[in-house]
Amino acid sequence: RKAFWELTELHGLVHEAEKTRWSAQDGEIVEVRSRPRTQGWWRGPALGWAAAAAVLAVIGAQMWREAQRSTILSSPPSPNGFVAELRSAEQAVWESGSAAPQVREALQAGLLELRSGTIELSFFNGATVAVRGPARWRLLAPDRMALESGRLSADVPERAIGFVVETPASSVRDLGTRFGVAVGADRVTETHVFEGAVDVTPSPAMEELTRTRRLDASGALELDPARGAVRTIMADQSAFPLPERIESIPVPGGDFEP
Repeated sequence: RKAFWELTELHGLVHEAEKTRWSAQDGEIVEVRSRPRTQGWWRGPALGWAAAAAVLAVIGAQMWREAQRSTILSSPPSPNGFVAELRSAEQAVWESGSAAPQVREALQAGLLELRSGTIELSFFNGATVAVRGPARWRLLAPDRMALESGRLSADVPERAIGFVVETPASSVRDLGTRFGVAVGADRVTETHVFEGAVDVTPSPAMEELTRTRRLDASGALELDPARGAVRTIMADQSAFPLPERIESIPVPGGDFEP
């Protein structure tokens, strides 16, 4: 009979703990309701420890869910300093003195220089970038790179929104899109939007022309830091290498069709 009452009381405490409302979001205070103590010969230290363990289990489960949500919403950390992977290379010739990575090789932050050919990079935040030589660029972070010269285009899925391409004349921040960036020998920079939208912020070298401009699909902008000039131009998708886009097509029944 004593064991029966102990199990009954433990069940009640666990049930009450699971009904407790608490949240770690927005600085809300954790609140735990406890049942009024009732005198009974079956209460003891073991029962108290069991109740505490039940409450901690509920709190721990919620904290785990919040941690998972935070991980999904934030960019993944750079594992061991690596920021991207060389996804593919077509007739790629690297400049002497530059790293010459192999396909599927993980890449750390640093300078890369392509003499000719086309390569694709898969950034660890989910963005894919195609670069056509001659080009010179720096990998900065899993969600950021700097193009010093040459042409590239980026395909940025929703999970990678916020990907940034820096240039001598501007900073291009993706808003979920497909866009191209070109930097000439004179540092004149072009940004072309094929899908979605980007924010283009001129560099401090542009002096009074530093306000951010929103570019939508089919929009293009040219920035000339030497002249301090910004002008609208025609978007031209054919002038840029485009990263391969792998489409997921659901098949009825979950099988692959030949």
